[in-house]
Amino acid sequence: MPAGTVANVTTGKRGIDGGIYAAPVGTALPTSANEALNAAFKSLGYVSEDGFKIGNSFTSTEIKEWGGNTVYNESDGKSETASAKYIEALNVDMLKTIYGDANVTVTSGAVHIASKAEGAAPMSYVVDIAQRGGRLRRIVLPNAAITSLGDIVFNGKDAVGYDVTLALSLGANGTTHDEYISAAPSSP
Repeated sequence: MPAGTVANVTTGKRGIDGGIYAAPVGTALPTSANEALNAAFKSLGYVSEDGFKIGNSFTSTEIKEWGGNTVYNESDGKSETASAKYIEALNVDMLKTIYGDANVTVTSGAVHIASKAEGAAPMSYVVDIAQRGGRLRRIVLPNAAITSLGDIVFNGKDAVGYDVTLALSLGANGTTHDEYISAAPSSP
């Protein structure tokens, strides 16, 4: 008998209606994979084919006995990051999440970005992912701040992209992120 279940293997593509959304910290967060998002959440547009990533880093203190053998590892904690490369470079809502709401203005369709040292405030993010068998996965980051912005490259062959890394901090419910997976759709 096989040790696994093939039906539990899945991929993760952007959700049917989008991919990554952002809103100010404190906005009501979803608590399921398929409920409507609060209107404050704005779409950040297309993400590169590399998709969305969550990184985990655990640290611990090794406790050794007199002879030098490790007898216990005491957990010191963990930190999480999230990353994606936004490629919809003319999306004003995306630009505001990077540069700060007050630093991106639109006048008669023209956009002005004032790149300043203070950058954007932490935001809440929702990532919608379509998975195998019609199931939806929603990842909710209640409190995330940009800690890294990669080089922004302008050339004639590649999409202009904003490669962003977020540091995840605890939200009001005490988590750095929550994941919700919908039930499989019932057959007709």
